[in-house]
Amino acid sequence: MSVRSKTVEAKRTERWVRTAGIGAMVGGGAVLAGTILDNVTAFTETPATAEYVATWSMLTIGALLLLVGAAALYTRYGDIYGRLGLAGTVIAGLGFLSMTVGGLWSTLYTGPAGEATQSGGLVFFGLLVAVLGSLVFAIALRRAGLAGRAAALLIVAPVVLVATFVVGETLTALSGFDVMWLLFLVTFCTGWVALGDAIRYTSDSALEETATPAA
Repeated sequence: MSVRSKTVEAKRTERWVRTAGIGAMVGGGAVLAGTILDNVTAFTETPATAEYVATWSMLTIGALLLLVGAAALYTRYGDIYGRLGLAGTVIAGLGFLSMTVGGLWSTLYTGPAGEATQSGGLVFFGLLVAVLGSLVFAIALRRAGLAGRAAALLIVAPVVLVATFVVGETLTALSGFDVMWLLFLVTFCTGWVALGDAIRYTSDSALEETATPAA
């Protein structure tokens, strides 16, 4: 294979990674919007309504984009962040897969409202798994000096989640809504938006330098 062929292939891979990085940014925003609507509105209480379908569709598409973003994360940093980063990426990917399946199940569900808890539980379980995986690879990124802002947010997110179970009920009683849970969602999803930005930002200078055909 010529140097030019290798360069073209590398550029195609880079383009896919950048696109997936943008998708992760969109996915993080979509999951944040969907989860907030699920928590502060009654949209997801009645299956098969337009609001119900729209909210769960938003969550499903967002989770799928984050799943692709996890694959792009490995492609971008797999040779740098080591086995710890790989383990965290796989765990996060499984979490997003669970969220995608549960979200799609909820989107298509048309039965009684009380029987929709299994699909919602799959989304909630997947979110917790994704948080754990994100924490693991964020530590690896931090150690490697990569994506510092995203790593910091993804490390803080589980701390806020734990605080939700400690002081969440008290703040909910005072404010009327789950402040800590919403803060956790904002922190986690913003972390993935920042990570998507880090994934998509790559200089092409090295590729351009190898674009000259071999002598």
